[in-house]
Amino acid sequence: MQKNQATYTGVILWSFVVLLIAAPGYLVFDLLYRQSAKQEAFLEEDIKMGSYVFASSQCWNCHGFVGQGGVGLPLNKTEELRARENKQPFIINTITRGRLNTQMPVWGKAEGGPLDAQQIAAVRAFLLDGTHWGQYWDMDPKVLNADGKIIEGKVGAKTWKPTETYLKDHALLPPCAADDLVCKGKIVFGGPCQACHNTNAETKVGPGLAGIFQKDKLPNGKPVNDANVMEWIQKGSASYKTEGAPFMPSYELQVKGDDLKNVIEYLKTLKK
Repeated sequence: MQKNQATYTGVILWSFVVLLIAAPGYLVFDLLYRQSAKQEAFLEEDIKMGSYVFASSQCWNCHGFVGQGGVGLPLNKTEELRARENKQPFIINTITRGRLNTQMPVWGKAEGGPLDAQQIAAVRAFLLDGTHWGQYWDMDPKVLNADGKIIEGKVGAKTWKPTETYLKDHALLPPCAADDLVCKGKIVFGGPCQACHNTNAETKVGPGLAGIFQKDKLPNGKPVNDANVMEWIQKGSASYKTEGAPFMPSYELQVKGDDLKNVIEYLKTLKK
């Protein structure tokens, strides 16, 4: 009886010793490895969500597909952005409340915008990560038929896609005939161009474009023709140094190739 009790006591003591040794080890493992892995996984999910919100909210209209800026500030200078955020956190406040006297609107639901706090925090994670510019994680993938229309009931694969194809990927572009360049140009104009320009004569941020091809000169002082208007769109103010001319950002990465030619055809239809 005493021998069994001694054995039982020994087992308990050794179990206690093992627990004393194992518990700190487990805590170290959990804190250093498991928790770190969980945090990395959560951060990656936030980055994915933030990229989707950036694309679906069409933040690229003002900030560019690769964050190069345009109407809005450039966002792809990651180290500068991180340094500024570390000194004085501002990203969430800016997105939530917008910026007074600029084109940056209110985005936070608490202020009357469309995004909740989780979505805004995810956009912050995406901006500070800085490794997925020009891409978005498609959290709501659509399956399209040959005509570019959504096939209801089918679900596509979640994956990284080019930001500039977001509208096409989700069948958000109005239908245009293959040879209707004006229609296609109007779609392009409805992206970054409309943020600063009206299609009538009224000034927005930049001048109204009604009758732009009926004028003798562009705001940069050059004659109005296809080549000079293309240069004006692509290079912006970098294409001229005219005193007092309104600032025009470069859209070389956003409007190019056939899109550039099509938007020229659309601008030609804007009459006085």
